[in-house]
Amino acid sequence: MKILIAPDSFKGSISAIDAAQVIAEGWKRIRQNDEVTIAPLADGGEGTLDAIAHIHGGTFIPVTVIGPDNRTVDAHWLLLADGRAIVELASASGITRMQSLDAMNAHTYGFGELLKSAASHPLTREIIATVGGSASTDAGVGALMALGYKFLDENGHTIARGGENLAKIKSVDASGAVLPTYSIKVLTDVTNTLLGIKGAAHIFAPQKGASATDVEVLENGLANFAVTTSGDIGVAGSGAAGGTAFGLATLWGAKIESGATYIFELLGIGSEIKNADLVITGEGALDSQSWDGKVIGALADITEKSNSQLWAIVGSDKSNAKSAHLSQVISLSDLADSVDEAIAHPRHWLERAGEEAALLYQG
Repeated sequence: MKILIAPDSFKGSISAIDAAQVIAEGWKRIRQNDEVTIAPLADGGEGTLDAIAHIHGGTFIPVTVIGPDNRTVDAHWLLLADGRAIVELASASGITRMQSLDAMNAHTYGFGELLKSAASHPLTREIIATVGGSASTDAGVGALMALGYKFLDENGHTIARGGENLAKIKSVDASGAVLPTYSIKVLTDVTNTLLGIKGAAHIFAPQKGASATDVEVLENGLANFAVTTSGDIGVAGSGAAGGTAFGLATLWGAKIESGATYIFELLGIGSEIKNADLVITGEGALDSQSWDGKVIGALADITEKSNSQLWAIVGSDKSNAKSAHLSQVISLSDLADSVDEAIAHPRHWLERAGEEAALLYQG
């Protein structure tokens, strides 16, 4: 049988590449005669650079930046041979870069420093910005500051970084901005728009430490930013990364696209998925958002049009919709009897899950 093991990263725990290898080891311990292929995947969040480099190679460009909580971060971006610069927000401004959550003050300035480095590189011909996994809700203002934009309050003073200051913005000075002449794409791992009950603040800010009061402050700030910049708040994915997709699209001329769709095409994974008898994917938490721009949802769309089964190995299973998309779900927290144990020893439990999957499979 042809088995394709194609997980996303387990955020903050294990990379997609390592997860795929360990699951494969567990599977092959039980079913030695199957043809097992690994294909680490990503949707624009943490691990995107590694998944692309695994297939295409490229050169990692290191950059020391200011992290989302103002500590120094050693980050990097990926330059492909064709001149595409892949710049991952999570590398510089991701939630895993925080010592402790700070929804109101966290920012994307370091991501902007990465973008500036890529934009100024002589071999760059296109910028692909991947914006999943952010720590902040600042509409990308921090990143745009690093790119030379000035955001001014009613007295003409530059505002401080962080989402709590968005409501103070009264004007934008782009006279010193870095403005590339080539294409810029923003790859998002969600389809949420900027504002409203399904927008950046209401859906994602609580995951970044925001209280109910904080959410309303951030929502008002995002709304003010949208009015000030005259951006299109209805674009799918504009709420990604705390509105960073909106900010880059509105002021930097970027085009918002689905991260999973773009990356699947870049990795050339479609034919492998369609030719597999079983596709085993995975991610940290299976929940309602898994079907909305994430790796699992994109894989479900492809496998439902083929004869492949789709299974998932996940850190924890919080989904009520899995039966419509997945033939089997194996939860590491169930195997380990606790979420903490699964997070503490991901390699062990992923290998066990690979064995469990092989025992369950009837092909």
